[in-house]
Amino acid sequence: MRRLILILFVVFSVSAFAQPAAQYHSILKTATPAPPPPFQSETIAYMKAVIDNGGTWDSTMYKAVDTLVRDLKGLTNPNYSTSNVWSKLGQVLPFCGGIAATHKFNLKDTASLQATFVGSPTHSVNGVSTNGSSQYINTNFNCSTQTYDNAMMALYYINESSSSGYVCGVYDGGVGIAGYRSEGTTLKSLNVLGLWKNLTTYGLGVVPLGKFVSIDYSATPRVDCYVNGTSAANSTPVSGALSGNYFIGALNQVGTPIIYFQMTARTWLVGNTLTSTEQSHLNSAITQFNTRLSRP
Repeated sequence: MRRLILILFVVFSVSAFAQPAAQYHSILKTATPAPPPPFQSETIAYMKAVIDNGGTWDSTMYKAVDTLVRDLKGLTNPNYSTSNVWSKLGQVLPFCGGIAATHKFNLKDTASLQATFVGSPTHSVNGVSTNGSSQYINTNFNCSTQTYDNAMMALYYINESSSSGYVCGVYDGGVGIAGYRSEGTTLKSLNVLGLWKNLTTYGLGVVPLGKFVSIDYSATPRVDCYVNGTSAANSTPVSGALSGNYFIGALNQVGTPIIYFQMTARTWLVGNTLTSTEQSHLNSAITQFNTRLSRP
């Protein structure tokens, strides 16, 4: 009898998780009690938002998002090291689902800090693409919640242009900038809360851009430009404060987009400063997340 029950359980389990995508989600969504681990509550909430709003998805995406949540929480991953940075992050935009209605959602909390898209950027399963002239993403994350010595912004993206422009940033109209500018395939200016800092001016040279770039301001005081998880350049931040939302694909100058850039945004994160180890682990988490979605 026990053997028969075991066989039936195995058959049911295999059958349940071999269902088409819609049935797969239905099982997770209607299960009583709620789905057990390994699915994190944030994964279920985010994927529910994607599915309920008509996004393109499958079980691979579901599992990729859940692995990302677990990696950002520092839970054990057998393939690479992780750090618990979840509480340091205020907004995580995975840009999943292939349409504007789903790309807007914040993985940390789907009801808050939703992105808006201006000028009709192109939306696909690969992320959000801007044209370099009239399109950008308003993250709706206001950098007034950060300080010059405790802030971080990071973006996994594809450079679609050989021209220059702001990958992301906010500008107070004077000397205060938070963000960074690309000169084709290289990064030539690092812009710090309170003062414009040019890498070439400060003897740090030209930094080749990778797919994942993170600007991190710490209390040392120090500002680092991390490229693919490794510090590529650093300088001394200047005391100052900014206000305004971070734009992606343009620089926010007191609410007006300027110096657009052609690119495809795939994952955006913003929050408090991270250690160098956390930056390295963050790079692994974000790179692997996009690789799992076949958009490396």
